[in-house]
Amino acid sequence: MENLTHGVYPAIVTPFDENDNVDYEAFAENIARLEKAGVDGIVPCGSTGERPTIGLEEHKRIIEFVSEEASTPVIAGAGSPSTKETIELTQHAEDVGADGALVIGPYYSSPSDQGLIKHHREVANATDLPLLLYNHPDGMGFSLSPEVIVELSEHPNIVGIKESAGDMQLVNELCNRTIDTEFDVMTGWDSLLLPAVSVGCTGIIGLGSNIFPEDVKSILENAKEENYSEAFEKHHKIVASNGN
Repeated sequence: MENLTHGVYPAIVTPFDENDNVDYEAFAENIARLEKAGVDGIVPCGSTGERPTIGLEEHKRIIEFVSEEASTPVIAGAGSPSTKETIELTQHAEDVGADGALVIGPYYSSPSDQGLIKHHREVANATDLPLLLYNHPDGMGFSLSPEVIVELSEHPNIVGIKESAGDMQLVNELCNRTIDTEFDVMTGWDSLLLPAVSVGCTGIIGLGSNIFPEDVKSILENAKEENYSEAFEKHHKIVASNGN
């Protein structure tokens, strides 16, 4: 579990060629570059990987490819507005060797809190794969409430969350309320990594590590060691690049 929820996981882009086909050669080169830079894992088919706009079979092929190509853990993007499709994608990720799945809330449908709990529990019950919740209000059209997240954290297959609301108060609340559980909070905002680590965040699934993997890794490691002068230097570099 620690390998999946601690560290720097780039939400990797999906490269395409001039004919709008996935460029698997470029994909392999990018994975190798990121792993050489010291990232702790790879997250394909997340928001940055264009999950909502790629076809179902294309999605499955990407997850299979990355699971075979990467030497670090792979957390497969697996979210969908449909519970049935989310289960299908999660089970496929498990079958092809992914190490975990990132499950965004069912965007577009805007369910009730009880609907959200039922959706995620049904997915978690359908697989042995460790799952991370993904709270992305800009992409979903709503936010997972702390109460929903804390209740879902009790499920043994739900091991953490990518918190992408950009709200430090929420990050702090979630870290405090799950401190005595086997559930970790990872931020999805590069500019919040430093303060998030200070309140208990264990890592990041973000955008900036696609471009500055060594710097993002340095922020995390130095913050954990309370070497804030070095962490601040890298933090300001990321913020100046407009990373979020």
